[in-house]
Amino acid sequence: MAMTWLCCVLVKMNNTNNNSTYKKPGSPAITSSAADIQATSLTAKWTPPADNGGSSITAYRVVILNGSSEIKNVNITDPGTTSLSVGGLDRDTNYTVKVFARNAVFEGLAGEKLMKTKFEGKPQSQYIFLV
Repeated sequence: MAMTWLCCVLVKMNNTNNNSTYKKPGSPAITSSAADIQATSLTAKWTPPADNGGSSITAYRVVILNGSSEIKNVNITDPGTTSLSVGGLDRDTNYTVKVFARNAVFEGLAGEKLMKTKFEGKPQSQYIFLV
């Protein structure tokens, strides 16, 4: 005779206000400037969201898009890290940078910024070829 067991688990989480209401964090503000953009690289910089959703920010996810093509998708597990440098990009090209904040429960909406690499700048190679 087979026995069937029924188990119930109750999980209760409390935030600093001693209630269990959590929501998605707000969007990080992308603060990158023209100085953070080169011909073949860019540095995405951001500040944490003003609203953490009731739980501390635990991580970020950074997505770099060229049109609808995803170039990079990087998880940053140190919540103190608020920048990411990306190389190997095309010159004079528009890239969309999206930064998502995560708390203990949810990933929030993205902070988003269009960044265009420069036409001229540091060469991709350290070598100069004469033709």
